[in-house]
Amino acid sequence: MKIVKEKDLDRLKKLPNGVESVAKTLETDIKTGSLMIKRRLVDNMRDLVQKHIKSHLRRSKVRNSSENQIEVLRGNKRKKISMYEIVVGDVVCLKIGDEVPADGLLVEGNNLQVEEDDQDGETVQVDPDKNPFLFSGSIVVNSD
Repeated sequence: MKIVKEKDLDRLKKLPNGVESVAKTLETDIKTGSLMIKRRLVDNMRDLVQKHIKSHLRRSKVRNSSENQIEVLRGNKRKKISMYEIVVGDVVCLKIGDEVPADGLLVEGNNLQVEEDDQDGETVQVDPDKNPFLFSGSIVVNSD
């Protein structure tokens, strides 16, 4: 979490396999979206994520329930779920207009640009090698 919060690319690159090392720590298969985390940890982390999302949605532009859906990769299949069901280790599939539901790292993608909550409308280029950091509340404004 500290690597993401501090956008510490140097520290991330020092990990043997970068983003893949983070996924392994979370016991997540980034290719299939399979979670291998123990159930108790998932339940505890889900509670924390839900609390964060609920307070964020109160101040968010996204209000109606159909817009609170996000696509994730689970069990090698894409699935739309409520933002409230996101758990640590989920592989989230983002498209233009989506709100990033939680802090994380970009696994793969080209030309992903987001407006970060704290950047006063400025767009930030997110790149798997140079700036893989994604923050909750950011809005995807461009994606190839």
